[in-house]
Amino acid sequence: MQELEIGTERKIKFNMHKMDFELTRRKETSKIQGAGSQKYLEDLLPPRIALSLKRKSELSDDWQSVDLDALL
Repeated sequence: MQELEIGTERKIKFNMHKMDFELTRRKETSKIQGAGSQKYLEDLLPPRIALSLKRKSELSDDWQSVDLDALL
């Protein structure tokens, strides 16, 4: 069985204290389930929402994930 989620994704890039940040919000509204010709869409009620924050320092090109739970 194959399972995939479908929905929308928004990315916001901003700069604060000489550091670049990228905030991503993913909203998964449905998932594709089934195999072969038996595939169908199943609604997710309520939709799943996932937030992720990444940062990039001024001296580096590497993105690092920021733990949102640790910030709050």
